[in-house]
Amino acid sequence: MATGLPRLLIASGVPRDEGELKAEAERFGKMEAALRRGGVVARHVAVGSCGELAEALDSFGPDMLFSSFFRFPGPRSGEAAYLREIAIGSGLAWIGSYSDTMELALSKPRMKTHWRLCGIPTPDWFTVRKFKDGSIEGLELIEGARDFPYIVKPAEEGNSRGIDESSVARRPGELYTKARLVAESYGEALVERFVSGGEDSREFTVAMIGDGAKAIIAPVEIKKAQADALVVSEADKETQATNPVPIEEQRLKERVSHLARRVFAMAQARDYARCDILLHEGKLYAIEMNGQPMVPDRWFSACAADAGLDEAQYLNAIVLASMTANARSGYAFIPAPPEMRTILPAQVFERLTA
Repeated sequence: MATGLPRLLIASGVPRDEGELKAEAERFGKMEAALRRGGVVARHVAVGSCGELAEALDSFGPDMLFSSFFRFPGPRSGEAAYLREIAIGSGLAWIGSYSDTMELALSKPRMKTHWRLCGIPTPDWFTVRKFKDGSIEGLELIEGARDFPYIVKPAEEGNSRGIDESSVARRPGELYTKARLVAESYGEALVERFVSGGEDSREFTVAMIGDGAKAIIAPVEIKKAQADALVVSEADKETQATNPVPIEEQRLKERVSHLARRVFAMAQARDYARCDILLHEGKLYAIEMNGQPMVPDRWFSACAADAGLDEAQYLNAIVLASMTANARSGYAFIPAPPEMRTILPAQVFERLTA
């Protein structure tokens, strides 16, 4: 490790337009400033290839690598495309989960299959997939669909992309049309039994910092802009129309936290992650896990606030958790700067370094 303060490279993809460029500069500028308070020298760089990442590593000489994406686009057969493997191969500490966990979280159907095998409750589902020759597989399953309504989602998208009120189908004709449209647009559609829309239906998002039994689990409830809205849509998230609020009932909060901890543990999530959980007719269901959630952002910030952490604190907590995990795994040994002990609550520091 280089002498002096630990150095962290923050890698992101090349922005698609000026709006994204400005948003990412602001987002990662906050991260740089927050980590500076914790005694970490951080620098953000946008990279579009393994070569560009290698140049950034050579130029900055970091001890740790944080990235907003986990692999470069293209064939998945070579390990060099995964940023974690690049980091470990370069002797750096990697902040985040294993590549296998990231791949699992990317596919809603694969994750749901994994949950079922682990005994984690998740709504029934099937998939409709479009192949390269234009043929579509799975539409015939709609004929046997009985437990309406269903919700249709892109199988490999997060942040409610591709979801709006029309995503909820109440009749076979609606389901056929929507499933075909999503499969043609995104390649694969997840058709899932809709466990929401009732008077007792509620939605939660839960953040994790750390890993295993020592992980900090912080849930909040998601309140829709309109109480009778069926879904939290992509537009709702883009306009910040939904509102994260604390879970008032202690018993319910414990139930949500317990299920979330199982979700993270079964996927072997590490350092930081976030998952979505629904309550319907008294039963909790795991809906989605994001193995690489956007940070800093309002969802993670709301969860962290429930755990008593502000934005600067939870960003430093994520890095501290990674330092501990990398040292435990034998990949990299980076002592926590004294500033981290100052900026973080004592109980959080002790928990993440135990």
